[in-house]
Amino acid sequence: MEEHDYILFEEYVSQKLDENARIAFENRLLKDSAFKDSFALYKETSTFLKNKFANQTEREAFKKNLKKISQSNTNTLKTQKQKTIFFKPWKIAVAASILVVFGVFFSQWFSTPVYGDYANYPEISLTVRGNQNELITKAEQAFNQAKYEEAASYFDQLLTTDSTNLELKLYKAITLVELNKMEAADVLFNEVAASTSVYANQALWYGALSKLKQKNYTASIALLKKIPQDDEQYKQAQKLIKKLF
Repeated sequence: MEEHDYILFEEYVSQKLDENARIAFENRLLKDSAFKDSFALYKETSTFLKNKFANQTEREAFKKNLKKISQSNTNTLKTQKQKTIFFKPWKIAVAASILVVFGVFFSQWFSTPVYGDYANYPEISLTVRGNQNELITKAEQAFNQAKYEEAASYFDQLLTTDSTNLELKLYKAITLVELNKMEAADVLFNEVAASTSVYANQALWYGALSKLKQKNYTASIALLKKIPQDDEQYKQAQKLIKKLF
């Protein structure tokens, strides 16, 4: 089996293939016995690893152990005399296949999500009471251009005359996360999320990303679980939950 076959296995199991690719995959399972056997091996190996390293702490510990073992083996090999060992071709093929299975699995399973993977903010268009068009425009432009220090200052000015505006508080919280002022950001996210406004679910999502940036995975998951099924962020939230568990 080629490495791309094992990547294909992972995409099939994760239901990432489109309909045509899925049908082609299943037809190949019916016609190609070697492909079918390799797929069975992949599923068994993946199931074992997922059960063995079921949570983030165990996975991190296992990664550290792998690194130590790798370093130890490298040092040992340097001090030992070189030996030539001959393997039968079929044994090499089996060993290579197993290594590929583990390699593909670990790249998928051990890739801990990070804040930067999800911090993609749409351009904003603010709704603010009063005659502050110039200040609103400056706040929008600063935020949309990722000039978060400026944006935070403009949001503060706008909030002095519209102190209950939850939209402003949401975007100010996002700027604070970008500025690594996490505690102040989380206070605002919690306030907006606890409201009945249209911004409540967004506050849950971005609040979860704030916790992700802080590597507080438990708190991030707790917020993600509060996002309702009918919200546009629900599917993405569920995917992130699976990656964090």
